[in-house]
Amino acid sequence: MMKTFAGAVAAYASYGIVCVDVTAPLNEVARVLEARAFSGVGVRDHEGPVIGIVSTTDVLAAVELETREDPSRFAVRPTARTAGEVMRTPVRVDEDAPLHEAARRMVAHRIQRVFVSRDDHTVGVLSARDLLRAVSNSRVMEPVSSVMNRSIERIDLSETVRAAIAQLVTSNAHGLVVLDGTTPVGLFTHTEALRARALPHALLDNPVERVMSYEFVRVDASTPLHRVASHSIAMQLRRVLVTDGQGLCGIATALDIARYVAESTSE
Repeated sequence: MMKTFAGAVAAYASYGIVCVDVTAPLNEVARVLEARAFSGVGVRDHEGPVIGIVSTTDVLAAVELETREDPSRFAVRPTARTAGEVMRTPVRVDEDAPLHEAARRMVAHRIQRVFVSRDDHTVGVLSARDLLRAVSNSRVMEPVSSVMNRSIERIDLSETVRAAIAQLVTSNAHGLVVLDGTTPVGLFTHTEALRARALPHALLDNPVERVMSYEFVRVDASTPLHRVASHSIAMQLRRVLVTDGQGLCGIATALDIARYVAESTSE
């Protein structure tokens, strides 16, 4: 039976928006994203309203575009492009809207956050990670297997940092599962890719194992969603690995769990 979620967007939104100026170079945007462990920031035209959003995906794609102009070199550093050049139009939802409406917009646009509006003014942000709290609080018993993605982007731990970044961009994935044979040993996400921008050129040919994250959780496919959400919140994770008797069988991200909320109804 599909769960219902009490409360509106306002109950889970974060009020106070981290923004960069439309003229900010992407290296500055990358520093903000890394320092705050965000996957996206708002864009303002000076002190005006929020007019766009730049995500880690946008930053890495801009880097990759420059790389393709000269295949002989790969500098994992944001370019002279500005936030205004790569920003996307933000998706908004009213703060009085039900949670499932915000979740539906995230899923429809494949985005991690929507901006929250009050009287046509942007006042906050609701992210897929915020929706984890709703799932945790509502004690959703549906198993994680019902929402997990069985298509897993993988990379061997011996592959290079350079190859991992390229795979992230070309696959449009937010993270790669790093394998030692068939055993998951780490993750390489946009966070690790942005940090790699500071590496000397030669170090990009080091194994991805050198820079991957060891912070990940494995759960059984039968684990209830509320427990998965609670683990993710406690460890500040955006994804968990899912296993069954045969080994790794899926991955569940905050956006995958948001899909469950999107299919729910309000109380």
